[in-house]
Amino acid sequence: MIKHSKVIVGNTDLLTAQAFIYPSPNLNLAILVSCEGEDVFTKVRFAISDTETKFFEMEEAISVRIEETLKFLKTELASFENLQILLAAWQENILYIKRKGSHQAYIYRDNELIILTPEASLEESENNQLISGYLKKGDLLLFITDNFDKYLKVSSPENSSQVISQLITTPTEDFEEEVNSIWQQGAMSSPTQPVPTASETSPQTENQLVNIDPLKETGEETVTINKEEPVAENDQTESQPEPDFSDQRGPIAAILVNYHSDEIEFSRPQPVAETQSQIIQTRQFRLPSLGLKIPQFSLRSRRLRFFVILLVLILLIVGGFLAFENRQLGLQNSNFSNLLSDAKDKYHQALNLKDLDPNAAKQNLDEASKKLNEALAIKPNDTDAQNLKKQIESDSSSILKIFEIKDFPVFLSLDLVKKDFSAKKMSMSLNKILLLDETKKTLVLIDLETKTNQILAGADQLGDGQFASLNGDFGFVYSKDKGILRVDTKLQKTTNSIKPDSEWGKINDIYGFGGNIYLLDILKNQIWKYLPIASGYSDKISYFKDAKNDLADSKRMEIDSSVWLLKSGNEIKKFTSGALDNFSLSGLDKPLADLTNFFISDQTDNIYLLDSGNSRLVVTSKTGQYKDQYHGDKFKTASDLVVDEKGKKIYLLENNQIYQIELKS
Repeated sequence: MIKHSKVIVGNTDLLTAQAFIYPSPNLNLAILVSCEGEDVFTKVRFAISDTETKFFEMEEAISVRIEETLKFLKTELASFENLQILLAAWQENILYIKRKGSHQAYIYRDNELIILTPEASLEESENNQLISGYLKKGDLLLFITDNFDKYLKVSSPENSSQVISQLITTPTEDFEEEVNSIWQQGAMSSPTQPVPTASETSPQTENQLVNIDPLKETGEETVTINKEEPVAENDQTESQPEPDFSDQRGPIAAILVNYHSDEIEFSRPQPVAETQSQIIQTRQFRLPSLGLKIPQFSLRSRRLRFFVILLVLILLIVGGFLAFENRQLGLQNSNFSNLLSDAKDKYHQALNLKDLDPNAAKQNLDEASKKLNEALAIKPNDTDAQNLKKQIESDSSSILKIFEIKDFPVFLSLDLVKKDFSAKKMSMSLNKILLLDETKKTLVLIDLETKTNQILAGADQLGDGQFASLNGDFGFVYSKDKGILRVDTKLQKTTNSIKPDSEWGKINDIYGFGGNIYLLDILKNQIWKYLPIASGYSDKISYFKDAKNDLADSKRMEIDSSVWLLKSGNEIKKFTSGALDNFSLSGLDKPLADLTNFFISDQTDNIYLLDSGNSRLVVTSKTGQYKDQYHGDKFKTASDLVVDEKGKKIYLLENNQIYQIELKS
């Protein structure tokens, strides 16, 4: 929301300086124009009407709109001399400024006045660069014509910057009065210039002085309409010489914007019709005589009078119905245009943000689709709306970073390790993978760089082995009958490190991290922690603090310094230093359907979610913010995955096959 005011002072039929502002919730446009020529005031008004329409109907990025709009306006006003233009547009919190000439733009932020437009002569201004930057809540913007400095040098020659600071911090409702005061002081201080009278401040039409404002109905402060005092006949005997404006400082125009004020919200008006109607009202038109004679009728007959009255009533009813239909159609068209314009803006914002902020890009894409659907409900067959729908459908995968995977190369068939070898889970460390065949009771280590494999232990060493984890050069296996086994992968030696404990409930996973061993006990709602000591391992320690936790339906544990648990119902819980930590997913284009497994480690920056219900792999940051996703049939049937972010590889486990695909980001 913004609050703004604008003012124009000192306009004549030959000299003009005008200000225009078109605010809306999503996109705002401000224009300053000054030039010289015949009937320049009115012609500038008409040119701005077309300019506003062109700017808001373009679909390109805002920077491109600014460039094209400036070219258009320069062409429209090419016949006038000393043409200077300043265009400013801001979308949400991004400001763009482009100009021809040396009109000035200031920003007041944190009690500091900053000029945004460097000084430039009229000749140098043809190469003015596009200026852009970010706005903050509470910023004050001032756009003002360059000759304003001339008045300041006369009225306040030693503290012009202070005057600008005072002017930019003026309340919007007092802005017009303040500018007029400065203009009057500058004019009266000039020894060669008379103070301009009311008749010299704006173009004359008959006996009215009009300063037409296309934003009159927005509640903005405007210049009022005055009438000249009648001149007595005896005062006209001496003709007064027409004032010489060749040496005057000329008219000025200014716009003040309070960015993100919570006091007023504006909607963008439709200025074309208003401006033209107001200009028409300042002139008198007479229809030419066509030399036609209208016959006179007598309504003395009662029957004739009845039919005439009936006809008039019918015409009134039909006219009223048509007027109502036209009004409804106009409202419908206006609503459709606004919805389609908003949808285009959101779509372009999504394109611009897809690499900088994927979550914001998705939000803008969702809003664009919503606005477009509302527009299509009004006009289902509109060509522009249908084309935008095709664009959104075509670009949605790119914006949301959805990668379609059709080819899943086999990295290794586990039949080559041992006939009918099959595993359900993988554990990764130091670019090696540990797999346990729970049926054949075989433990295998695979080197991802060389694809070599070695069988580390069999049924005699593992007993009733259930779960395995790899940490550096050591593998850890939970066995129902033997307890916790430690396997030296280099020496291929298996040691019974921790005997079965009668206080264990139902162990559902094991994880080795930092030399420690962690057991997930879903019956006792505990994670048992064992620390390495000189004689082997310490007694079990509860990982949790005082708080009790429900681990009953936990099916997988991962550790990256925090402990992560995957629970039924697609729930992920995070614990840090034994206490429950905040974690939630955000920015997903659709909810998780069936989270089969997940992967996270101290060697990854992201979390990888195997959503078999949607046949996809979802990637998020460790704070849960969506990043990208992969779609393919193997994501539906795979039971586990590991990811090598440094090597840009994803490994999927499906029965006795390991597949490898490229990591895209």
